[in-house]
Amino acid sequence: MILRRLASLVAAFAAVASAGLAEPVEVGSSRIPLYPDRPQDTRAGNLIYRGGLVLSSTDSRFGGWSDLAVSADGSEILALSDAGRWLKAHLSYGTSGNLIQLTKADIAPLLDPEGQPIPGRDSDAEGLSLERAGDLNGPVIVSFEGNVRIWRYDLSRGLNARPTNVPVGDWVKRLHGNAQLEAVTIWKPDTLIAFGEMKVREGDDLLGALEAYPGDALEKLWFRRPEPSWFKGLRVQYAEKLRAA
Repeated sequence: MILRRLASLVAAFAAVASAGLAEPVEVGSSRIPLYPDRPQDTRAGNLIYRGGLVLSSTDSRFGGWSDLAVSADGSEILALSDAGRWLKAHLSYGTSGNLIQLTKADIAPLLDPEGQPIPGRDSDAEGLSLERAGDLNGPVIVSFEGNVRIWRYDLSRGLNARPTNVPVGDWVKRLHGNAQLEAVTIWKPDTLIAFGEMKVREGDDLLGALEAYPGDALEKLWFRRPEPSWFKGLRVQYAEKLRAA
């Protein structure tokens, strides 16, 4: 009986420990031309098309990708799905610098603050933004549509990172259905921009807002740096001389 209970505890611990571990996934990639009827034509005005890929997999966890980020050197991608999953993979290029293949893909569930895969409708991840441009292994923010919220994941801990909440304004309460919070991006180190998918009234623009980032950014604002006591007296002295001049 004791051995059976011990085995059950070990199995339960192993299940919890592996809940958010990334696993390799087989992903096929095939090159796609810019113009299907003119595959040798790679010009679009002043731009040169450097390649595109159609991705496929027989793994049931693959698909529904909502947003994607690329590393600074172009060698990796990070994507998230509206089923609450991460995908991280490498990109390969030919000698001419054109994109030719996706390799070494890993897939993992997005975790909740308790370290468990996000269940059901709550897993509908939509927007992805990197806190440091081009850094797929640092902090990122993710917007969710079903249960509207924005979470921050520190991916320096890997794809099994647990999130912290980023407060968002009450304007999102006006969104509903499958047209809620969508795109999100970090505009400045202390500001993010978030957009909803719907119009509240006919003729309106899409709802969007600037949000403090992190959520306590406004509380930490200083309009002027704190000054030492000796400088305050000196500043008053020079101000009086200026007024008397």
